[in-house]
Amino acid sequence: MIRRASAALALLLGCLVCTPNAVAQVDAVGNEAGVDATGQLLRNDTGLYPRAVRLEYNGAANGRILASVVTFVSNADGIGAIYESTNGGASFAQVGTVADPLAADGKGLCCATLYELPRQVGSMPAGTLLWAASVGADARPMALRIWRSHDWASYGIMRARGT
Repeated sequence: MIRRASAALALLLGCLVCTPNAVAQVDAVGNEAGVDATGQLLRNDTGLYPRAVRLEYNGAANGRILASVVTFVSNADGIGAIYESTNGGASFAQVGTVADPLAADGKGLCCATLYELPRQVGSMPAGTLLWAASVGADARPMALRIWRSHDWASYGIMRARGT
């Protein structure tokens, strides 16, 4: 079941990357030509692999925007920081984290992404949030770990064990 979700995620990301209209002229600091950067900085420190999704399959939460970044805390523990906007992206607040024990103590966390299931996949209902990242480094191979949400309403986002 997770493989299907991973395949769907890969297809979605591939389509987003290959969309011709997504290409824009940018200046030396990454701003679109003629457009000043606006918005809210999610973090004042490291924030790698930013991803965002506007909820469409979560009932009353539809329209909220969730964003995630990979960051590092304490002993270089890699974590996923999850943010929410309830005002169309004008502002964000951190609402959760993904703290994979396999990414603790500098063991490596890379290349995370965030995805909302548009329909039921196995026992996971439509609206389930998935967060996937590559974990591990050094002498052992990296593993793709997928975490899922269990209780959106109480902000239990991604706090359950990895699947």
